[in-house]
Amino acid sequence: MKSLYLVLLGGKHEQANVEVYDVILVICSDLTEA
Repeated sequence: MKSLYLVLLGGKHEQANVEVYDVILVICSDLTEA
């Protein structure tokens, strides 16, 4: 569940817009591979 943790942490970051986008791409990749 590392992906989920990154999402929560990204939300706290000031540049959430950029961080979230990168995190979302990672989550999508994990779901596709799973």
